[in-house]
Amino acid sequence: MKIKSLEQKIGMRMTIKSLEHLKKVAGHQGDGSSDRASFFIPLNGGFRSSKEIGYYKFDDSWEIFNHISGAWEDYDSTEEFIECEPFIIEAINEGALIHEEI
Repeated sequence: MKIKSLEQKIGMRMTIKSLEHLKKVAGHQGDGSSDRASFFIPLNGGFRSSKEIGYYKFDDSWEIFNHISGAWEDYDSTEEFIECEPFIIEAINEGALIHEEI
């Protein structure tokens, strides 16, 4: 029996490098798979802010589910997303938005 590596057990993690990178990772694939990808932002005290983010290239829209508050947010454009989600944009700029494949 083969033992899985630690990465395979806990899932793969990737730091999001830019807004364009986020669009690619969170982009809707159109293949019937989940429309959103899982992300987190590390917080003080070892906590984290977990989110599911979906990006739809065909109309430049976004949707976000915030696990902490249980709130859904929908944005009609990237401009609106940037304006309304400064915490996510700041996390990208600081190398703190992490994509986690579960």
